[in-house]
Amino acid sequence: MENYYDVLGVKETATQDEIKKAFRALAKKHHPDVNQGSKESEEKFKKISEAYEVLGKPEERKKYDAAQKAGSSFNFGGFSSQGPFSEFASGVDSDFLKNIFSGFSFRGGSSSTSSTPFSSFENIINRGSAFSKKRSIPVLKVPLSIALAGGRVETTGLSSGTQILTIPEGSMSGTIIRDAEGNKVRLSIEDEDPFTIVGRNLQTKIYINIAQAVLGSKVKLKHPGGKSLIVTVPPGTQNGSVLRLAGQGFPGGDLFITAEINIPKDLTEQEKALFEKFAAEAGLKY
Repeated sequence: MENYYDVLGVKETATQDEIKKAFRALAKKHHPDVNQGSKESEEKFKKISEAYEVLGKPEERKKYDAAQKAGSSFNFGGFSSQGPFSEFASGVDSDFLKNIFSGFSFRGGSSSTSSTPFSSFENIINRGSAFSKKRSIPVLKVPLSIALAGGRVETTGLSSGTQILTIPEGSMSGTIIRDAEGNKVRLSIEDEDPFTIVGRNLQTKIYINIAQAVLGSKVKLKHPGGKSLIVTVPPGTQNGSVLRLAGQGFPGGDLFITAEINIPKDLTEQEKALFEKFAAEAGLKY
């Protein structure tokens, strides 16, 4: 394994700030977006990222130094869940990263939800495989409601500054749109509780009482696209039954609804007597 200090071009006595500055300079120089198609820069970028993942953390650096002095090998366990850029993403040197990394945040409608401007960077480091052009396209996270109904979102962090982007109705993850300067932007559609995305389909749950399950019912459901739906619960619906509303997912997809039955608790003596009477007449053992 190469000497991590040599990889970053610093002395073994370097301070954490000196290590950080060295990494910043090298990351900017060898970033794949700056050197598209260059295998050499790609490999250098991986090496400096690995070196900084170790030397940029005091505890990991101590372990590495001890292994070096003992003449034994150092086992690099791979990048952490946040990657070697976590401390930058938390606010340190964010201006630097805005210049070389391509993620951005949004504000849509009245929502205050936003994503980190580094959300697209986590996929850039891909151990053991080459960088693809797909990964160089910045990713915009969009709430499910805006994706289904369409709308406009304000973005920051693009090379051309703050922009208003139009999200087409029915947009799915992977959809490519272009900003005002013609640059590509890839959409990533986010789940919105209580709805989850499964391909072109949506999934959710409804909670019904035992009378609705036994006798059937009509239940109102607010669709994430903004419209109101009526869900028909057929008589004899079992707990966990899945109901399907055709065409209520993304284009070409459906909405699947799992029915969960709420069993009453803490019954009064009168209510308990009524259930016992019903059980006896229906021949139900308990």
